[in-house]
Amino acid sequence: MKRLFERYTYNLKFKPLRTKISTNVVIICISDFIIQYYESISEKKKFQLDKTRNFKLSMFGVPGASWLHVHYSIILPKIGLQGLRFHIFFFFYNILFQIPSFSVMFTVYTNYLWNENPTIEESIKKFKMLTKTAYMFWPILNSVIFHFTPHYYVPLVTNVCSLFWNMLVSRLNKILSIKVVDPINSEFYL
Repeated sequence: MKRLFERYTYNLKFKPLRTKISTNVVIICISDFIIQYYESISEKKKFQLDKTRNFKLSMFGVPGASWLHVHYSIILPKIGLQGLRFHIFFFFYNILFQIPSFSVMFTVYTNYLWNENPTIEESIKKFKMLTKTAYMFWPILNSVIFHFTPHYYVPLVTNVCSLFWNMLVSRLNKILSIKVVDPINSEFYL
């Protein structure tokens, strides 16, 4: 295990983008596996892994990791802030730029992934749900991660946290996509 960790650290230092993409793809693949398993249990069905869904979703790790690499390894270090100033800047950077832009990217990708043709209203609803949830989860968590984690391990720790984030978003997405029939008015509502 120690050798594997040393190899991972070496790759993070000398092949950072490839290593971050691989890590992100694997974590997304694992989280989707867990999500699908949980969905089969909650729906009381026999578990059958949807390999196509798993593969397509894990491929979001490629642009996702590349995007995070640019932010964490190129943009933020060039700002030159340290200590408390960096943490305050990073907190607001998350809120004002990173979360909204990542939410747009994820919403567009997943609409394409599931071959959905959602209305503008449905896409906006999905974007708002994702963004509001992200505001509750990522700013504080990222501040803690950046404060206590050595620079090279930030992607790994962030990806492990994203495992739980992916499960939360999947669950919320499932809840939002369920339409319930109102027996009195016979209209659909959420």
